Amino acid sequence: MARNRARAGPFPTPSREQKPSVPNWRGCVPSLRWSSCVSGPQLVETCRKNFGALPKSEHADAFLIAERIRYGRKLPSPFQLDTRYAPLQRLTRFRCHLTHNLVREKNYFLSFLFLTFASYGQLAPFGDPFGATSCAVLEEFTTEDLAQQSLDDLATYLQDKGHGRFANPQDVAASLQRAARDS
Repeated sequence: MARNRARAGPFPTPSREQKPSVPNWRGCVPSLRWSSCVSGPQLVETCRKNFGALPKSEHADAFLIAERIRYGRKLPSPFQLDTRYAPLQRLTRFRCHLTHNLVREKNYFLSFLFLTFASYGQLAPFGDPFGATSCAVLEEFTTEDLAQQSLDDLATYLQDKGHGRFANPQDVAASLQRAARDS
């Protein structure tokens, strides 16, 4: 055992039964008070003007931020978390998450619509492919049904589902049938 200690140096070599221990540095490092500040890009930009021609890189920006904090003049106040705004922050982030998911799903649907009904997106018989009338047509009919449907019946269906808001339902029905035939 004495030979092992002489070879290992000041730290003993752990045996298989022992787990290696990590040195305790708590007493060696003086306690420092840390605070975080929120700052904008103007802080780095004004510091960059003082240092001359530094490259625009992550390392140079980190150096400039460190130098600015080292000077310590006119630093922003330390960041304090205000718990009053935490629920609003969560709701805002959730709304953003839902919006991104909705956009992704709509794009996914439009890609499948293009594969099955390619001319529908090109001719755009309706202004919005996700409108009420457009969704009703896409749910009710296939492309073959639209191509074989009579123009008057289709115009009546569009006028009913559009709640009479189409100025000329015959033109919309004709463009819808043209899109179904071209697909």
